Amino acid sequence: MSWRSDLKGTLQNLFGIGGNLGVKLKNVSGLLEIRNAADGAYQTARALNIAVSAGLNDIATLLDIQGRVAIIEWSFDGNGPVPSPGDNTGKFGFCHTTGVGGTQGRVYYDTGAALTLMPVEVVKALVTTSAVTGTVSLIANAVYALVGGNWILKGDGNASTEGALCWIKVDYDYTAGSPILSTTAIAANWIITQVINDVKTLFNGTAPTLLVELDGVADTTLMATGDSELKTAEPYISNTMHYIDANHAGVVKLTVTPDSSAAGVGSVFVGYTKPSA
Repeated sequence: MSWRSDLKGTLQNLFGIGGNLGVKLKNVSGLLEIRNAADGAYQTARALNIAVSAGLNDIATLLDIQGRVAIIEWSFDGNGPVPSPGDNTGKFGFCHTTGVGGTQGRVYYDTGAALTLMPVEVVKALVTTSAVTGTVSLIANAVYALVGGNWILKGDGNASTEGALCWIKVDYDYTAGSPILSTTAIAANWIITQVINDVKTLFNGTAPTLLVELDGVADTTLMATGDSELKTAEPYISNTMHYIDANHAGVVKLTVTPDSSAAGVGSVFVGYTKPSA
């Protein structure tokens, strides 16, 4: 027999559920404890993992804690073929290109029965075991943080690059959607020393163009559309130096306008350094 009541609570500090094989909820000076039936030890509690748009006071599960800094052990293209549940049981994966099977830049967990999309509220950092190549690319054995919706490289296990010349390489072609963003960001107080647009295969459209910028709060033009010619396959070099302040720091952004091109491939190289004192 079952019945319902309008009971709102109890003045007792211990409330049992499930009899001698169940659990008890216990009030200890205003704190809720989950105890075993004998009130002799704590009991495990389980809940659904955190969902999208979670609140700051939501309770985290073991999956949420493991996903806080996800170890990426597999990756895939959302256009397929997407790994089947059970192919990577108990491991986190990364979707590098958006398609019907996944969203680029998002982390997934293989439960064995399903590929669970991890909320961005949970996954704020990740480490890679191997390189990931796609619309969003990651280098191997690196640490990334989610900043402003982009995965920003924070450490790759190498020595300090202060005073050394570093390079960012971003590939593009006539089919690439715009904008194309680099994985690595250039931070404040660094200097961009050189930008190279290496047109490897000429674009055959009417008036194709490429704009190279630094995607900060305020964008910095590194190579204007008139600084290179996509219809001629050769490297184009800009030696203009740019000091990057906090308002202009960010990832490299390419805007490709193929203008009906049916061919065309190139790479942009951005040289930068952090001056030594």
